[in-house]
Amino acid sequence: MLLNRDGAEGSHTRDTEEADDSGGLLASSLQDRRSARESVPHNVMSFMNLINSTTSPHRSTLADLLKGIAVVLMVQVHIMEQFATEELLHSPIGRVSLFLGGPPAAPVFLAVMGYFVVHSRKSLAQLMRRGVLLVAGGLLLNVGLNANLLYSISRGQFQLDPFAFIFGADILPVAGLSIICIALLRAFAPTGFVVPLVLAFAIAALNSVLSPVPATENHVVRYVAAFIWSEDWWSYFPLVPWLSYSLFGVAFAKATAVHSRFSAMDQKVRILLIFTIVSLLIATSSFAINTITNLPLYYHHGILLMLWISGFLFVWLMTVIWLNRLFDASAVGKYLQWLGRNVTSAYVIQWLIIGNMATILYRTQALGQAALWFVSVILSMSLLILGYQRVRAIAQGSSFANTSSSPP
Repeated sequence: MLLNRDGAEGSHTRDTEEADDSGGLLASSLQDRRSARESVPHNVMSFMNLINSTTSPHRSTLADLLKGIAVVLMVQVHIMEQFATEELLHSPIGRVSLFLGGPPAAPVFLAVMGYFVVHSRKSLAQLMRRGVLLVAGGLLLNVGLNANLLYSISRGQFQLDPFAFIFGADILPVAGLSIICIALLRAFAPTGFVVPLVLAFAIAALNSVLSPVPATENHVVRYVAAFIWSEDWWSYFPLVPWLSYSLFGVAFAKATAVHSRFSAMDQKVRILLIFTIVSLLIATSSFAINTITNLPLYYHHGILLMLWISGFLFVWLMTVIWLNRLFDASAVGKYLQWLGRNVTSAYVIQWLIIGNMATILYRTQALGQAALWFVSVILSMSLLILGYQRVRAIAQGSSFANTSSSPP
């Protein structure tokens, strides 16, 4: 979903949406978690309770915090990609922004989604329908966020292909396709974590060996291929390799024996394990950072970067668990959890703002201006989410004074 006035392959936009809002698939119900826990050994619960910790019967505060942090990182990286000058984008500050909008964002959303979808009590048909709706919703959002650009193209101001923006393969479509794949896996594949884990690695490896789609003038083929695997510039989040992260979430949800062993570890051994992973991440960070901050490479990365990101996700999860304990009751913690509970609304609203403003401000804003835009978008997004909640509450005839739907 990039405004690229040259119509050339270049920076793409990085989206991080997770495929559900409050009350959706990722807000796993208490019954879902109870049924999943019945088969979990007691010594696993010390670790699993961190994942499923709740402040209400239907929420995981850790998952909400992960998504809330990702929303903030998502907003800042979209502003950097769309508004910042070329000099700022390629500066050390720009590279830090691109990195923060990378592994802690889209991979986190997709992994959390996979974790909860696999435990959902929805039927195969219901999950398939949900996936199709997300793909369709992603296409509608493409039209909405590019509305200003599409209007300008129609008036001849830009000589660009409008369908490349309408059919951009972004995070909502890959989330929908991932839900469909997980639903089929859940229905027909053996239980356990081995199959989804092997598939995750196989899909990432496949991306490293696939040959480019043969050049064709058939635009239908190219637009469809962009959602599965393609090197076209509008293929931001193709199913290969991004399905891997949803499958990681599935494998993590099913790996109760691994959770048990981790919980039973001596604290010093756990610290040593984390220290070892962090050391390996730092030792290979040059490769990872150079790939993540080169957006075409990041969007179509192979198994080596996937391995690096999987290690990063483990360390990130441990870090956010610690942050959740520290700031759970603070205003900042509550606000981030609230954003996480309203991740779909946040995702849609911020893109409608940033996407349409990018037609005017594309690559023109210095650091101070970009910072002001970040604050403005966060504030506007939060107020619009509140407004949307109020309208929905009135339409449903319910009270708006629901603390779980309001920021602190």
